[in-house]
Amino acid sequence: MEFSERVDYTRQQDLVLAQKYLQVQGLQQASDSLDNKANALLQVSGLIVALSSVVAIPGFVIDTPTTGVKIGIGVAFVAFAAMVGLSLLAALPNKLELPGTLDWHDLHQNYVFETHDGCFAHLLSDCVQSIEQIRAQNARKATLIRVSAGLFVVLLLGLFSTALLS
Repeated sequence: MEFSERVDYTRQQDLVLAQKYLQVQGLQQASDSLDNKANALLQVSGLIVALSSVVAIPGFVIDTPTTGVKIGIGVAFVAFAAMVGLSLLAALPNKLELPGTLDWHDLHQNYVFETHDGCFAHLLSDCVQSIEQIRAQNARKATLIRVSAGLFVVLLLGLFSTALLS
């Protein structure tokens, strides 16, 4: 059902609202995708750490590990701990920004009892505000995931250096 079937908007107003609602929906899907990437990165790094302990890199097992082995293990551990923190921050639930208000008084004052053009202006403003807020949340998540991915490389380098130095 199109907006024009429910409300007497012009075709242009109809198209603008439909476009903004699609943008909100697309940004929310992008947010979900970023959450999935953060979770996948966390799972893969956990698996790598678990596998490295299963294969028992010789430097882990010898009585007196060399300084290089200790540094490699320390770097891998710090990188893994930081990755866990950043991935969890990226995947934490965010305040879901949907267009509009849930306040009964605002609904009646700004939408129900508003003029046709005034109601349209409020709807459009709500969508634009939601889009800006979701974009900011997605940018924050993407930054956390990029840093976490960089730490994943550091984790791998720490583990490989430990294997090579032992």
